[in-house]
Amino acid sequence: MDTASILIGSVLLLLFIGPVLYVIWRQSLKDKKSLKILTEEGNRRNLKFDHTEVSNSLLLGLDSHNKKLVAIEPANEYKITHVDLVKIIDSKILKKVISNPSSFKDREKIMQVSIELMENSGVQKYSKILFYDEDGEDSEDVGSRLTSALKWEKLIKSSLSA
Repeated sequence: MDTASILIGSVLLLLFIGPVLYVIWRQSLKDKKSLKILTEEGNRRNLKFDHTEVSNSLLLGLDSHNKKLVAIEPANEYKITHVDLVKIIDSKILKKVISNPSSFKDREKIMQVSIELMENSGVQKYSKILFYDEDGEDSEDVGSRLTSALKWEKLIKSSLSA
């Protein structure tokens, strides 16, 4: 091979691989920033998170020792929700669905996935953690968000019973 072929091949490789590496690098920086925000919120409340999750639409941290859950919504101006799991008696996954007019009959389209936490106070109070909203700006698919919601519901239920 001559030098020109190697040079052209290297430039073409950079043209195709470069943007992919750039996107991976930017997403990594965004995830680190989000995790730092979640960790700082935990430090303010003297919490040590056993489990964390960072996505485009939700930052979650669970301190199972202190039975505290922190949810931060980056899309909603970093709205912070603190949940004391000692006050929670039940949790369940809520799916809002509509019938899907696609070629498959009797199929439903999931519009929203959330976990609802019911408090044990005298008045029925609910906290809701939104994992997926069809109308939201999140680009993640419903399947991965539903899997995440199932995982977190299991973690929350194990913290409730412990």
